[in-house]
Amino acid sequence: MKASFFICLGMIVVLGGILRFWRLSEYPVALSADEVSIGYSSFSVLKTAHDEYGSFLPLAFRSAGDYKPPVLGYLMVPSIAIFGLNEFGVRFPIALAGSVAIIFVGLLTYELFGNKLISLVTTLSVAISPWQEYLWRWPCGLTMRKD
Repeated sequence: MKASFFICLGMIVVLGGILRFWRLSEYPVALSADEVSIGYSSFSVLKTAHDEYGSFLPLAFRSAGDYKPPVLGYLMVPSIAIFGLNEFGVRFPIALAGSVAIIFVGLLTYELFGNKLISLVTTLSVAISPWQEYLWRWPCGLTMRKD
């Protein structure tokens, strides 16, 4: 692959990253109940290696009536350690994962179709898609059990 493809891919990833990180602690206006729950569980694991229910390094983070997948909780631990227990610290790993996903979409599309133009157009559409923006801004609404 030529360097121009990677330069264009990099610019698209930077654009997508800007859209995902822009005013991350301000929009949505407040943390959702799920974000608060998993953020506090991650903070507890950071400080004591136990969640707020006393489970040592839990395999699923217990919440009010359901369980959250552990990957997000454990990804939040270093983020909360660096940025603190606030909106940005809780939302940072999701925004970072959304930015990295743009790279994977571009490379996967190129691998499937072998066409750089199709790959770049697909990557750009993922980077600026409002649906993707919504998905990466409201990640904690995804739980293992729906009521």
